Amino acid sequence: MGTQPGTSYRIIDDRPAGAAPSTETIQAPEAAAPEKPTTRLQLPTDAALMVLTVPSDAAVFVNGSATTATGAIRHYVSRGLEAGKQYEFQVRIVVDRNGSSVEDTKLVSLSAGDRAAISFNSNRGETTADVESNPAVTTSLTLHVPESATVWLAGNETGSTGNVRLFETTALDAGRSWKNYEIRISTMIDGEETVVSKIIDLVAGGSIELTFDSMTLNSEASIAAHNAAVSLR
Repeated sequence: MGTQPGTSYRIIDDRPAGAAPSTETIQAPEAAAPEKPTTRLQLPTDAALMVLTVPSDAAVFVNGSATTATGAIRHYVSRGLEAGKQYEFQVRIVVDRNGSSVEDTKLVSLSAGDRAAISFNSNRGETTADVESNPAVTTSLTLHVPESATVWLAGNETGSTGNVRLFETTALDAGRSWKNYEIRISTMIDGEETVVSKIIDLVAGGSIELTFDSMTLNSEASIAAHNAAVSLR
C-alpha cells in the first residue's frame, strides 16, 4: 500500500530479484558467494526486498495475500516502486502450535532500493525488523568484444551477446573487492579459436570498461603463446 489512502498494495513476488533484462549479473567468485540469509541480492532500481526469518512451517501473507515460498528463510521482492515514495507492506505469519493457530503481524515501510531483514520468533512472541534505507552500491563491468565472442566471468560462461556487454552486481558491499577476478574471452579469428584471459580487481562501486577487439585479442593471444613457448625451453 502506498502512503496515500485508497492506494492499492503493490504486487510482491516471493522470489529473489534478477538483473534488469538489458544487463547481466556479474558472476561472483565461488569463494565470495554470500551466506544465507542475505539482503545482498541483485535488485532493480524500482524494487524493494524483504528477507523473512520465520518458523519453517509458517504460512506467510503479504498485504493479505498468501505466498508460496517455503522454509525458514524467505525472500520477497516488490517491483514498480517510484523513487522517493514510501510503501507499506503488512506481513502476517500463521503457525500451528498444538492444534491452535498463532499469528504475528508486522507492518514494514519501504522505498525503492530498500532491503529489509525481518525476524519472527513465534516461541518468544518477538518480531524484529531491520531496514537498510540506502541502496547497495552497484559495481559495473563493460566489455567491448567481437559480436560472436563468448565471455566467461570468474569461470562462469555468460549469456550476453553483441559488441557491448554490460554486467552489474550489488553483491559487493562498500569497501570490499573481488581480487584476481578473471575475464576470459573466446572468439574465432581467421578460422581459429582465440582465447584470451585478463585478471582484474573489482572494487565495490567501481565501473570498469575494457576493449577486446580482434586486433587486441590477436595480439594478446600471440604474447600468451610466446610466453608459453619460452617457459617450455
